Amino acid sequence: MKNKKVLAAVTALVMTAGQMALPVSAEEQTVSKETVSATGSDTATKDAEVTDGETTDDETTDSETTDSLTTDDGSTNAEDKEHILGDISGDDNINVTDIAMLASHIKGISALGKSSYVSADVNLDGQVDVTDIAMIAAHIKGIKAIVDPKTLPKPDVIHYETTNFTTSYLRVNRSTGKITWKPVNGMTDYTLEFKGNIVRRQFTKNTSVAIPYELFNDGKLTLRVMPSRDVQSPEGRAVRDFADGYEFELTILPEKIEGDITAKSDDKSTQVSWKAADLATAYNIYLVNSNGDEQFIAKTNETSYTIDNSVIKENSKVKIVPVNSVGSADTASEVKIELKKEIKLTAPVITGDTPDYHKAEVRWNAVEGAEGYEASIKVEGNWQIYNVTSNSCTFSKLRTHEPYDVRVRAFRKEDGKTVYGDYAEYSVFTDCLLKSAYGTYIYASKDTNSTVLGTVAANTTIRQKGPSANGWTAVYVPNTNSQIGYIQMAGMYDYTNLGLKSINQDSWNGGQPAVLGCEETALASVLNGQFGIDVGKNTLIDYYMPEVAFYNGYLNVDPNYAFWGSPYHMESTGGYGVYAPVIAQSANQYLRYIGERDKYDISLYTDYYTGNNKNGTKFDPSKLDLGDTKISGGLDIDGLKAELEKGHNIIMWYSEVAPYVQNSMTLTKGEKYTNPGSGTYTFTWYGRQHTAVLTGYDNAAGCFIVANVEDYNNPGNWYGPTDYEPYESFMNGYNALGRQAVVISKK
Repeated sequence: MKNKKVLAAVTALVMTAGQMALPVSAEEQTVSKETVSATGSDTATKDAEVTDGETTDDETTDSETTDSLTTDDGSTNAEDKEHILGDISGDDNINVTDIAMLASHIKGISALGKSSYVSADVNLDGQVDVTDIAMIAAHIKGIKAIVDPKTLPKPDVIHYETTNFTTSYLRVNRSTGKITWKPVNGMTDYTLEFKGNIVRRQFTKNTSVAIPYELFNDGKLTLRVMPSRDVQSPEGRAVRDFADGYEFELTILPEKIEGDITAKSDDKSTQVSWKAADLATAYNIYLVNSNGDEQFIAKTNETSYTIDNSVIKENSKVKIVPVNSVGSADTASEVKIELKKEIKLTAPVITGDTPDYHKAEVRWNAVEGAEGYEASIKVEGNWQIYNVTSNSCTFSKLRTHEPYDVRVRAFRKEDGKTVYGDYAEYSVFTDCLLKSAYGTYIYASKDTNSTVLGTVAANTTIRQKGPSANGWTAVYVPNTNSQIGYIQMAGMYDYTNLGLKSINQDSWNGGQPAVLGCEETALASVLNGQFGIDVGKNTLIDYYMPEVAFYNGYLNVDPNYAFWGSPYHMESTGGYGVYAPVIAQSANQYLRYIGERDKYDISLYTDYYTGNNKNGTKFDPSKLDLGDTKISGGLDIDGLKAELEKGHNIIMWYSEVAPYVQNSMTLTKGEKYTNPGSGTYTFTWYGRQHTAVLTGYDNAAGCFIVANVEDYNNPGNWYGPTDYEPYESFMNGYNALGRQAVVISKK
């Protein structure tokens, strides 16, 4: 059976128009907007599509009646009257009564008589169904009138199709907008047929239509305008009558390419890409050389094309022209081709002198096509890499009197990857000081027969300007900073003196004297003298060093974590102190406090990190605030000299006399200032411990140069004396105390 909800919906359509009320069920009074929607150009059947066999659980077939509209025998009250289409009741009106009668018939409640059945077949298809209800409803609503063949004129000639067209050929563009034609007398509407990439039909009562640009096929579109009307055929049926029509052959050129086109080159080819141009079916590709001459390369349907670099000349451009069967776009697009060039890097040239003893500066020629340069220097077997955009690079933190390998190469970015050129290699030698053991001459060349430029007396320091070879080296002439001569290496020895002045711990410089405060005074000396950071020894002692007083020489504290005793006075049993980890912590905390910690490197060297010391113990770095301090075992004599050659003053622990056992104590693990864990361990204090700053060495004299922070014989002196400690005695005390040192350097 037919779906009764559809019947109810169509019935309700007319009821809502206010025509009349009918006794229908609640189900029949429910209708959605989708069910009753319609357009002026569509038949009403589209508004009430029906599917056979669809029912719902609440649908009934027996309880709904329209007895007031039928007779006992099921025929209408005006059965014998001649009806017009849609006037089922025979009252000469088409209204909701007719819909109700037709609905009752379809639902099997009350069958229509023969004459009423003919009137109910509104679409003249030989059967009565919901399509006829929809057409009656559309008629009542004024959406589309029912056409009765008896009411239509009978023309002399009926054209069932259009056979004659007047053809016009038009070139259009995006601003053309619409196509217009002359009206045809007697015709009510026009059937339009577009033939392009698809065939589309539509109807209009107007004499113009907007151009559907999306339908153009290869720049062409055919529009047929067929004038039409509804008339009565000789047999009395409603038919469509067509008059001679119009045919428009439209053509349109492609649009220009929107946006920029791109060209990416590698060693062998260049890929050109662009966005699709509207209405284009292909693209012509041209090479345009520097004088404007064009060379056709290819035609493609794609939006990219790859050109072999062998056909591309210097400063060429690629031109892309959108085309279709009609012709070419009015505007072409161009892009300049930047061919990838092989990056070649010539050897850099060292300019002038090294800026100081611990730096080297290299310069090199600019490379065409380079975005930057990778400059590298080999330090202790490892390449240190610096990326720069200028044509020079300064390497710092180098050792004096040292040859370094340098290499430079250019680079640029291509497709998100870094492409490098060839390395240029060079060797640079850092300057250093030499000290003479006895007097000698400086010659104009590496020949004793050459001119003597100057003399060098015994114990004189001069500046070496290059590596020695065949017993000779280049040096500055004494008391000059430009004239370079050559000297025989015999009798010349390495010499380094950073010249730091230390604060006197026994003076009132920066606060009260600190008779045992040599450790923090040495730190204050380096921060002030080397880096210009104004901080007093007492500030570091009072705020950045944990200390614990002791009595009778005993206290349960490990000097790797806190000061044993007080920096300001001695106990009756003697003086004590603190070890290197606490001074490294003080440096870390103070530099962080002034907001400059990230500008400095701190290195802690101690055999109490490895356990290779006289006490056989290890300290735990996690119990201290060391930040990113670098920690390792103690430095040997060559390691100390290497730090000095880098320009680093060294805070170090040594003894001015032969070390001796001053105190041994049993410490309990797990307490605040001891090693972690459980149980006990023995810690022996060796005297006479002292902390100062190692500032240089003198191989000619065989000694280290020490900026001593202690001058108790002259407490009025703000600065401590400079001492010269023989290598052997210095290393004995330094080794006995665990080879402890703290080095601070600028990053």
